[in-house]
Amino acid sequence: MTKHQRRVWFTAAWATLLATCLAVGASRYLSFLNHLENVALDIRMAAFQPPVPQSKDVVIAAITEDTVAQFPYRSPVDRAFLAELIQTLDRKGAKVIAVDVLIDQGTEPTKDEQLRAAMLSTRAPLVFSYSSTPSIVNQAQLSFLNGFVPESMRAAANLATDPFDGAVRWIFPGQTSAGMPLGFAYKVASLYGVKRSPGWPEIAWRPQSDAQTSAFAQYPAHAIGLLPDDWFKDKVVLVGAVLSITDRHRTPLRVVYDDERGLMPGILIQAHAVQQLIEGRESPRWSFLPSTAFTAALALVGVLIGLAGLGVMYTLSAGVLALLGLWLSAVLGYAHGLPMVPLVAPTLAMALALWLTDLAIGRQERR
Repeated sequence: MTKHQRRVWFTAAWATLLATCLAVGASRYLSFLNHLENVALDIRMAAFQPPVPQSKDVVIAAITEDTVAQFPYRSPVDRAFLAELIQTLDRKGAKVIAVDVLIDQGTEPTKDEQLRAAMLSTRAPLVFSYSSTPSIVNQAQLSFLNGFVPESMRAAANLATDPFDGAVRWIFPGQTSAGMPLGFAYKVASLYGVKRSPGWPEIAWRPQSDAQTSAFAQYPAHAIGLLPDDWFKDKVVLVGAVLSITDRHRTPLRVVYDDERGLMPGILIQAHAVQQLIEGRESPRWSFLPSTAFTAALALVGVLIGLAGLGVMYTLSAGVLALLGLWLSAVLGYAHGLPMVPLVAPTLAMALALWLTDLAIGRQERR
């Protein structure tokens, strides 16, 4: 190998390595670049994710506007109604009943006692939302919650949001502070019979099978007693509010959808998390090592374009075409089964590698 060839290989190696490190570091630790990567992923996940059949494991008993219209007050949810609903679901053979309602204050004593009796007599495993976060419950509310809901029935209902855009992105594991129980989704999945080690996995949002079919079957809570038992038998039944302006949370799907998928009720977010844990599904986002390897490959492409010595205009055109090919194939390819590859870090790596290579070649030519 000649001295010139060794110099070329050395230039290619250090340009690839440096461009990869800079691009990966910037996309991970610079907030606006990390957000841009999230947006690129969110668009593909929302608009191009292959359809999946409606869940057969998880259904939702939705406390709707029609439900609360039956009671003299909207909040707290009528305790007698909750008691009857739990007993009805138990009779219908629900495998797990999970209620995303905070029992943090007293209402009518007779109805409170009716709910307490239903909680203690239910055969199916029963879970209630729990929170000890001071911004959600004060000390008096926390004392009532601890006294009313047995420790074995508590599940932390916190949602893990992205600090940059406020979107819910991860499954909350719970047990992050003294007295906090296991996270809601992990607790429900364990009672269903699926044990998962608590962590912070990114939510793999379940796509709809078609425009008319929701990812999870939803039934009005006040109509559960009139519906067939088979619709609830051996299923996880999540009970929670699906109201017009209450308990709505931004999701990554907001980048495309303005409906319930973009601003999602908390109970529906929990349904996605529970189903993911039951199935063992993972987020389509690549982990660190594959993403870094892909970024390095694109950096190498940038180096090769730079080493071709095509001239400024041809080099620039080749780089732009390569990046266009990357983005088009990543967006359209995902809809046809290709992996969810990163885009921002590889784009930066290719551009940096091309610039570094051109800089090094120009320096050598000047010498």
